[in-house]
Amino acid sequence: DDFISEYTMDNATWIGLNSLNGTWTWDRGVGQTGDSYNGSIFGPWANGDSNIDPNNPCVYRGSDKLWHKTNCDNTTYLYVCQKYQYTEEFIPNDMNDDDVPAGRWQVSFASPGECTIEVRVQSSLQVFSGFVTDTSNDFPSPNGTFDSADNRLVTHLTGIVSVNHIPYLHYAQIMDDSNGTLYSAATYDYRIGCSYEYLSQNFTCPNGGNTDNRFAVIHIGEDQSGLPFQRINFGYCT
Repeated sequence: DDFISEYTMDNATWIGLNSLNGTWTWDRGVGQTGDSYNGSIFGPWANGDSNIDPNNPCVYRGSDKLWHKTNCDNTTYLYVCQKYQYTEEFIPNDMNDDDVPAGRWQVSFASPGECTIEVRVQSSLQVFSGFVTDTSNDFPSPNGTFDSADNRLVTHLTGIVSVNHIPYLHYAQIMDDSNGTLYSAATYDYRIGCSYEYLSQNFTCPNGGNTDNRFAVIHIGEDQSGLPFQRINFGYCT
């Protein structure tokens, strides 16, 4: 909840909880069965009312940080999406259709005017990362600390096929999200027994005086076949 509060600035946000099928479930996308909601774990309902209302089957998180029931028609609310796959094994379509062999690929294109190209990759190789200032900390923050030169990345890497074919992270590059300026680079070390098994060298959070400045972190490594890969996530200095 603190994570959602920070990233939405407590603006009204759809959280994916609904009772469209007569019981509270978490939406998982078109054609997927919803996940059941366990109210005993967490549920900051407005007025403490979690009863199902057929006229208001969708739930949003309000500026008061409470869950409110309403109809499902509002298009101005923000929304929360789980990062791509619901599980690492979830396959939305036939993976054998037009497969591209692993390796380095170059694409050429021409356009009569300005255009944008988006490349999407489906992979079980995912990166989950955060920031710490203590090398023994295994509970990272989503953002770096602006007044510290001891910021470090801690990262968890999924996609291990077998003990003989393990992907590995080598480096991280911290870059300006708007103009591509390289602020810093850090080498990863592996640490045993931690949920976030990779720990980077320390670095100073860039542009710490500007809380509006978002930076990108590019994680660079090798997959289980020894081929290079990159994953990107973002952060702020707070």
